[in-house]
Amino acid sequence: MARATPHINDGVLTFRDAMHEHTIPVGSPLWWQWLAAETSTSFRFEHPLGHFTARRERKHDGWYWYAYRKRGRALRKAYLGKSADLTLDRLQRVAASLAARATPAGDPGASIAVSTPPAAARFPTGTVTFLFTDIEGSTTLWEQQPQAMSAALACHDAILREIITAHSGVVFKTVGDAFHAVFATAPAAIDAALALQRALHAEPAGSSCQLRVRLALHTGVAELREGDYFGPPLNRVARLLAAAHGGQILLSLATEQLVRDQLPPPVSVRDLGTYPLKDLRHPEQIFQLVTADLPVDFPPLHIPAASPPAVASLPLLSTKLTVPPARAKLVSRPRLLERLKTGVRGPLTLIAAPAGFGKTTSYPSLSKLKTQNSKLKTSLWRGSRSIPATMTRCASGAMLSARCRQYMPASAPTRWPCSSHHSFRR
Repeated sequence: MARATPHINDGVLTFRDAMHEHTIPVGSPLWWQWLAAETSTSFRFEHPLGHFTARRERKHDGWYWYAYRKRGRALRKAYLGKSADLTLDRLQRVAASLAARATPAGDPGASIAVSTPPAAARFPTGTVTFLFTDIEGSTTLWEQQPQAMSAALACHDAILREIITAHSGVVFKTVGDAFHAVFATAPAAIDAALALQRALHAEPAGSSCQLRVRLALHTGVAELREGDYFGPPLNRVARLLAAAHGGQILLSLATEQLVRDQLPPPVSVRDLGTYPLKDLRHPEQIFQLVTADLPVDFPPLHIPAASPPAVASLPLLSTKLTVPPARAKLVSRPRLLERLKTGVRGPLTLIAAPAGFGKTTSYPSLSKLKTQNSKLKTSLWRGSRSIPATMTRCASGAMLSARCRQYMPASAPTRWPCSSHHSFRR
């Protein structure tokens, strides 16, 4: 005997398995667990506002639910969303939308009118506030309790999407169980962060939705491209999130400055100090959002050990700016000298080779070459006091290599202290 399609009446899902009939309130933890099951592929929704049949379909980037309703010979289709989007309010609104549509005219055959996924909410631009979230210990939970975690994640996703949207935020990316949201104003992001933690902590003990979620907020200007954001502010908020503990809300200095005078009386910020963040040049002054109805005491931040200070680099060519004395019994290099003769005919010659290949010992031989430009090059290296004029003559009309442009200005002050890199501008 074929099983009846699961159906929803008065906000309650009814379905049968091989042995029994079950009822689940829509929006409960069991509802999200049922949606996440591989066997849940369709259900029938009944409501005074309208009715439809929902089906789960696979697209190129995941599974999505769609609602279908047949009117006359026309089949209407509407986008419901991912499993985490299927709240009772969402189901009712789609049912009303499908009921209000008119049957397409002029087509005697069956037709399908598709409602595509709603266009992305208006992405804020300019100075925006980013809210990043992450579930603490999610990898361990997936390993130990995969079925419970599946239901918990669906519940978690529904709570986050609903609250972020209710506070005028936009979820622009999800990475595993992490959410990346953006807000036009910092106060709206703060309100959303508080509401998220309160909703998660309000779940009863033992509920599948009771997860420890860390949150981080940072404000800055980022580039919006094809529905995603790019730029240094996202790197900083990601590092800030990595420092947080489950249940904690961290703020950057930029966000704290924007909200410090707009926090409601029960809410305050606690200065946790200034810390270096991995791969970021400037340290960050980190604040924690504090309120009486949420946990406030956490272990020290997850801050990696400070990197060792950078070693100051030595001046380029600091030992190569005087002509070395000629050495006895040098190995003759006729082929090298022939190449040097050809090279010095140009306006400028740069000799480059790995250490130990004889660049320094070859210079006395080079200084003896009687070509048109050899005197100019020798006078430059021997210490001409008219460096700006000499370099101008040497570089005039020449396409200097990038490496030579770096070497010459950086090395000259070590040989001629009165000079500076400004002397070498063309």
